[in-house]
Amino acid sequence: MKRYLMIPLLLLLLLVGCGKADEANTGKKIERPADQPLNKEEIFSKFVSQQALDSYVLNTHGKPSNFFIGDREVGEYEAMVEMIREPEISHRIWEDDRGRSEEYVIDGKVSFHRSNHGEWIRETQDNPGDGTGEEVQTFTPSDEFNGELMLSRLGEYFELTESEDAYKAKLRSTPGNLDKIKEKLIHSALNHFDETGTRTEGKLYWVHSASNALYTLLHLNKKRGAQGMDECGILPEFQGIAVHDCWASYWNYPDAEHAVCCAHLLRELTGIHENHPEQTWAPAFIDLLLEMKKVKEKAIIKGKTDLSYYHLHKFDKNYDNLIELAKKENPLPETTVKKRGRKKKGKILALVERLETYKTSVCLFIHNFIVPFDNNQAERDIRMIKVKTKVSGCFRTEDGARDYLKIMSYIGTAHKHGYNAYEAIRSAISGHPDVIFE
Repeated sequence: MKRYLMIPLLLLLLLVGCGKADEANTGKKIERPADQPLNKEEIFSKFVSQQALDSYVLNTHGKPSNFFIGDREVGEYEAMVEMIREPEISHRIWEDDRGRSEEYVIDGKVSFHRSNHGEWIRETQDNPGDGTGEEVQTFTPSDEFNGELMLSRLGEYFELTESEDAYKAKLRSTPGNLDKIKEKLIHSALNHFDETGTRTEGKLYWVHSASNALYTLLHLNKKRGAQGMDECGILPEFQGIAVHDCWASYWNYPDAEHAVCCAHLLRELTGIHENHPEQTWAPAFIDLLLEMKKVKEKAIIKGKTDLSYYHLHKFDKNYDNLIELAKKENPLPETTVKKRGRKKKGKILALVERLETYKTSVCLFIHNFIVPFDNNQAERDIRMIKVKTKVSGCFRTEDGARDYLKIMSYIGTAHKHGYNAYEAIRSAISGHPDVIFE
């Protein structure tokens, strides 16, 4: 019987507590006096979910391209807050017969108001409203942030007053002169190469990437193979170490020393192991590559510049033994009918022959410590193309795609030299594109 009496007792205590809380709130008329400056981050956090202050910053100062304050890299929120540039902000809270109201006034021009913890509503001097929400429009980015405004803000942001065509001409010509980047890449000791497809003018085009820790070059071509690589202009003259994914066309350049991306090999070997459990050599080869990587990393930590003869001999012997095991598990198919041409090998045997043929390139990373285990540098530099394709779907024109790649090559190189996108573009438009190399 006592158990059933506890439920109404708890409900009664809850109601009494809520009543006391309401009495306390009713007695508090103003929580913060008007015209008192507030912390900018506090203000921004209140409006960012409704995109109200975000939109105010965009329309007033423009959104920063990269998030740096001085030499310090910051998050997007902090950068957006910094763009407000110390506005005059006042805040007040009051209660009346309509309930609880709250208001922020920024620069004496824009105010944000809400009642009873509802959505924030924007009010301006032209349409001040009366605090009730009547005849007040909800503020969204699309209300005022349009293409014409973007162009005007671009000139204001970069302190320029030229026309749209002038901006386009400078963005095309200045970063388009990428001879210095090409020259640096051609004479580098090691470069990373990759390629990826993208839709342009309704057709499949290929973006070729050549890059290292300091420079980035992106080039568009209709062909994935040697024609696109030749037009990119790096590999035909390059005599350093070329790290790539073992795509056949890369082997057309004998002057370069080739290194194969072992991360690609691990993915292929993992696929064989998962889909063909009978292939016992595949997991053993995965273990071998990972052991080679681990031993090299330990040697680097100890300050060594090469591996011991013991490890090199051990890895060399294990590599050859696993290739022989793979051949036994994947013999060439016997055919009774004679046919012209090469026999069909299948993906597994093709990988085995690739590992045997290019053993020196696969193992180069343990013989030369400047060679990385993977080709992540190239994949990072080319990833933005996949993001662009995912968001936009395609490039509408070939010229537009080439302009985009030239600008991204310039910005990517600038970032690697410690310049953010804003500084790089401003220098390029102002006629000083070489500042990023200084």
